[in-house]
Amino acid sequence: MPRLVAAGHEVHGMTRSEAKHAMLHELGAVPVVADALDRDRVAEAVGRAQPELIVHELTAIGE
Repeated sequence: MPRLVAAGHEVHGMTRSEAKHAMLHELGAVPVVADALDRDRVAEAVGRAQPELIVHELTAIGE
């Protein structure tokens, strides 16, 4: 994120955790708190951001 921001890109970061909101902001991103499995919420966030590119880093690591 910091490299993208430093290169002049507007970066939006999504997290499920309200606690990580401040961290995303400190990294220079526009924070979005949402569950990635909530289709409507993700569609709303993407619609507002109108991104040129989406980088997907969602994982489901089982225990």
